Amino acid sequence: MNRFRSILAALIAIQLCACATSQNAALRDEIIEMVRVDQLMRERVVAAMAHVDFDAPPTDDWIALVDEQNQLDESNGRRLEEIVELYGWPTIDMVGPQASSGAQVILQHGSVERKKRLLPELEKAVSNGQALARDMAMVRDSILVADGQNQIYGTQIVNGPNGEMMLYPVEEPDLVDERRGMVGLPPLEDYLRDTEKNLGRPIAR
Repeated sequence: MNRFRSILAALIAIQLCACATSQNAALRDEIIEMVRVDQLMRERVVAAMAHVDFDAPPTDDWIALVDEQNQLDESNGRRLEEIVELYGWPTIDMVGPQASSGAQVILQHGSVERKKRLLPELEKAVSNGQALARDMAMVRDSILVADGQNQIYGTQIVNGPNGEMMLYPVEEPDLVDERRGMVGLPPLEDYLRDTEKNLGRPIAR
């Protein structure tokens, strides 16, 4: 009888483990797919920006594309918030490093209110070694920028009044590389050069 109970307990444990692994894998795949669609959307917008005359009224095509991006961002953001409510922040142990950082990408493209709601969960995961500090830094900077304050880590590049790309003002810029290094980000100038290469456009300092 004891042997039977031991075998039964082992089988139950295996089944529970398999369910948890399946659930985490499904969540991982869902977040990765959300990011894939998000990035395809960004590529379309960046490509279209090369043909936009920011001195003229926006065209119907441009308005439609921006609306499509906003709708996608809101849909992804709502889903991420549901995930966090169910599981907490998607940690490295839960969904792997790619999907964990991917959750930050989704959050980064959401509303400032959602960022403020979910940042504490991301901060908790970082303090437990279960999310990357650089992901937290990007969210913090984006909140500061949205609130009209200088950013801390220099992660935020914005559109200027004439459509040009520009680095949003940084608090104590002489110390920014030190702060970036503490959270695992490369030097600011390296980051800006890489971003210029990816966008195919200059970034005003």
